[in-house]
Amino acid sequence: MPDRDIWRTAIIPGSKHMSAGASPFELDEQALSPTDIADSIVRIAQDQAVSLGIDLSRSVEPDVPMLWADPRKLKQILLNLVSNALKFTKPGGRVAIQMYREPDGRIGMSVSDTGVGIAHDRLAILKEDMLKGRREPSPIYHRRYDGPLGLWISRMLVELHGATIDIESKLHIGTTAKVIFPKERTVTAPAPRCPL
Repeated sequence: MPDRDIWRTAIIPGSKHMSAGASPFELDEQALSPTDIADSIVRIAQDQAVSLGIDLSRSVEPDVPMLWADPRKLKQILLNLVSNALKFTKPGGRVAIQMYREPDGRIGMSVSDTGVGIAHDRLAILKEDMLKGRREPSPIYHRRYDGPLGLWISRMLVELHGATIDIESKLHIGTTAKVIFPKERTVTAPAPRCPL
């Protein structure tokens, strides 16, 4: 499935868009470059960001090692997060993708925005919706925005990798979604870079 199709279609169990024999619960893993991942996401989402008047950027810390992951599912995670960030950010705002390394060596990825943000009490509702996979939006969502299904899909794919996802937000300031991968997914030996 081409990158643009991934942008339009979420990976959902039983989806008619999945290829024959494919399973959303299986990983097709390889060593991935964090720089290539970030660049791929920006290429896919840049047109939408420009049309919305939003600055989309990426940064990769120089010491971030290769990551052992499923490239298609990893892009789906980040595209879901970027899509949410763009929807909740007004023209003139910013959305930033960051690839970094935690002090303990784990690889981290985040998507931050300068959007509307979420109040503390309503953030708890969002996290509950993300865990339960509720398809109908809670009252915290404006009617023109999607519900938490994309976040639930991201959480499912994150957990397939043994990773964790968390969301931090401040009302009227913005939101950051963070994905942290376990140390076991850090590629310590040099590996060839695979095109994304």
